[in-house]
Amino acid sequence: MSGGDQMYEKLIHQEYYLMVFHSKSYVVQLYQYLRRNYENKFDLISTPCRLKAGCSYSLRFYQLDDLNIIKNILAEQPQHFSTTKGVVYLSQRVNKRRTFTKIETI
Repeated sequence: MSGGDQMYEKLIHQEYYLMVFHSKSYVVQLYQYLRRNYENKFDLISTPCRLKAGCSYSLRFYQLDDLNIIKNILAEQPQHFSTTKGVVYLSQRVNKRRTFTKIETI
C-alpha cells in the first residue's frame, strides 16, 4: 500500500481510539518508540479541545487490539514509562458530529 493509500485509509475511518496522557514528554517519548517499532499503526495528534486533559498531544490508533501493544510497552519498560497515565477514548462520528466515549484508564 502506498503512502497516499494509507493516508486515505485513515481518513475514511468513522471511528478510532485515542489515548490521552497527562504529560507531553511521555506521549512524545512513547510515540517515538512506537513509530520505530510499529510503523504506521499510531499517530501523534493534537488532543481535541472537548477532552479536558493535561497534555496537548494524544496517540491515535484504529484497532482496539493495538492498545495491548501500548500496555505491553508500559509494563515491559517501567524505567521509561513508570509514571505514565493515560485515558483511552473511542471516537466515533455520530450524526456528522465527533463523539468521545471513555473506554478505560491505564
